[in-house]
Amino acid sequence: MTLTTQFTTMLILILCGLLIGALFDVYKQLVRPHDFKNRLVIDSLFCGLVGVWLYYTLFQLNGGALRFYFIIALALGISTYYALFQDIFLRFFAYFLNFLSACFRVIYQLIDYVLVKPLTWIFRVLTGIVVFVLSIVWRLIMTLIKLIKLLLAPFVPRIVKKYLKHFVETCDNRIRFMWKKLVLLIKKRRRASDVQEEEEEG
Repeated sequence: MTLTTQFTTMLILILCGLLIGALFDVYKQLVRPHDFKNRLVIDSLFCGLVGVWLYYTLFQLNGGALRFYFIIALALGISTYYALFQDIFLRFFAYFLNFLSACFRVIYQLIDYVLVKPLTWIFRVLTGIVVFVLSIVWRLIMTLIKLIKLLLAPFVPRIVKKYLKHFVETCDNRIRFMWKKLVLLIKKRRRASDVQEEEEEG
């Protein structure tokens, strides 16, 4: 191993130490659990990944040869980060997280106003049209049934009249029951969507 290779390796390991310190702070902020047992497992996994990455870097630099002063260079990089750059990096990282959070809020509101609310309004309009058309059809059907009853009443025997009357009343009750359930379901969904919009606006 030449002197230039050793010097280059030391400089890169110092930079790796700085990066490890920053990565550990990011890991603590975002991933590290509070429970001790889970923390022990995740910390071990983090250290293992960092060790594999360091060995791969060292292998690319000098074929994987390890020297004692390489460990000192790595420790120097980590110490330099915690002594000089940790506060700056944590402040920058906090600003970055706030920026990302603001971006996500803007994207969420944009999707809500551009897609969700127009689609909800279209669904309400279509539902109202369907309910209106069905109510008209229902009235026409009931009017037609009454007209047929009036026209056929003189020609139908009493037994058949009684059976038809029972059949028509049963069908009418069932259809009215299903219609009421449908109207109640639509009203509940409208109320739920109105409450959700009021909470989002509030």
